[in-house]
Amino acid sequence: MSSKNNQLVHKNIDDNLNAINIRLFSDLSYDVIIREFKFRYNKKDVKAFLVFFEGMINKDFVNQNILFRANSTFQSNDNIKYESVADFFENFVISNYSLEKSQNFKKIIDKICSNNCAIFIDGYDQCFLCDMAQHEHRAVGTPTFESSVKGTQEAFNEVLNTNTALIRKYVKDSNLIIEQINIGKRASNTCTVMYIKGLTNPKIVKKIKNRISNIDTDIIITTDNLSQFIETNTFSIIPQIMPTEKPDRVASFLMQGRCVILTNNSPIAGVIPSTVVDWFHSGEDGYLRAPFNFILKLIRIAAILTALFLPALYIATVTYHIDILPTNIAMMLAASREAVPIPFVIEVIIMEIAFELLREAEVRVPTKVGPIVSIVGGLILGQLAVEANIICSFTMIIVGFTGICMYALPNYYSSYGLRSIRYILIILSFINGYLALSFGVLLFMVILSDTFSIGTRLLPNFYIDKDRNIIQQIFTEPVWSREKRPYYTKASDKTSQPNISRRWLFNEKK
Repeated sequence: MSSKNNQLVHKNIDDNLNAINIRLFSDLSYDVIIREFKFRYNKKDVKAFLVFFEGMINKDFVNQNILFRANSTFQSNDNIKYESVADFFENFVISNYSLEKSQNFKKIIDKICSNNCAIFIDGYDQCFLCDMAQHEHRAVGTPTFESSVKGTQEAFNEVLNTNTALIRKYVKDSNLIIEQINIGKRASNTCTVMYIKGLTNPKIVKKIKNRISNIDTDIIITTDNLSQFIETNTFSIIPQIMPTEKPDRVASFLMQGRCVILTNNSPIAGVIPSTVVDWFHSGEDGYLRAPFNFILKLIRIAAILTALFLPALYIATVTYHIDILPTNIAMMLAASREAVPIPFVIEVIIMEIAFELLREAEVRVPTKVGPIVSIVGGLILGQLAVEANIICSFTMIIVGFTGICMYALPNYYSSYGLRSIRYILIILSFINGYLALSFGVLLFMVILSDTFSIGTRLLPNFYIDKDRNIIQQIFTEPVWSREKRPYYTKASDKTSQPNISRRWLFNEKK
């Protein structure tokens, strides 16, 4: 028998059963469930069998919608007439909203591995595939790394259909397209590309779909893995695809003309394209009134700049430019360092690494032990290190304040890159003070300006004209004055609302 025929369903049910046993290794895998049964058609008993994986299929559905109805055919059904046994089974026996047929064994095996129940009938050379998925999964919970006081408190879970339903709950638009693409050569997973037709730039959509379709790898488990496969610059320390776990944020990004990618088994969505402007936004910014939003943005920007440059400025100042400090502060600094045996830069790097270790330990230890780690590591050991003259008290203040400022960054994933930049700036400041620090900042800006997020610069022009003004995007305007979508999304429809959205102002004047 040719290899091509081996890939096709046979009419003889025993041949199909043997092929399934071989392909699914049913003698080795305990969770392969094969159930043979019969049903009555045209006064004859017809043999059939179904196959699925234990735990992936709702067994109650199988019992009620297939086996029970097959058993009921042994009652009188002489008045039911169909062209063939397959038509009779499809229309009278099986009851499932998602039903398809296939003759290819490879597709059938892939479907069985993807939560489908396969049904074979004697004398019929195609297989029925029913989606009866059942997974143990988390319910829709609250955000973990994008927690907010105002706004919705829903977060994605690991089930793709639940996540897409959450997005459709917010975006009630028939133009919302959710395209499905299979990823992974051996362990197939499902990915979706979401965009709004007529709003999102079709060139960006085409480029994203092309990159995803041309990935050749065994397995892609999460959205984070997929993002690394399609990003332009793998070694960039700046994220090019922004992750989010909140469906309301995804809805707002879609309305700006962006694409969103989601994979099954992942509670994270990837937003494309993204820019550094997105670093300054949190999930609750869209719900705050403009004055409060403006103040919080100023504090957030100051915190980010402090976390990025304060340790490097400290090293450069105390090493090369101590004369710019007031005399009293310089004398206090010299007195506090009199008994410390290690140089400034080593001292700062040690404390930064200790802070990172403390952060990692607190994330990974059991919840009830976390506060103990913080108290012992941050307070007791830090205080003892200062008293033992291992660490300067000024350094403790600088590193501690820098760590607090880093937590002000809205997107936790972006903090990884900024922490890496901070270490580079510390070393440059130790080499040649402010001059080397300025060179490092310039080099960072050059690299950032040449980094792209699927065709969009991460560092867009800050001001072109009044309609293409990044300052307005950073400092969120009142909801009634957000007439234009961000220009860097290259949306087909650039206007989100008319210039006068509060029409009641004119009605009240009359």
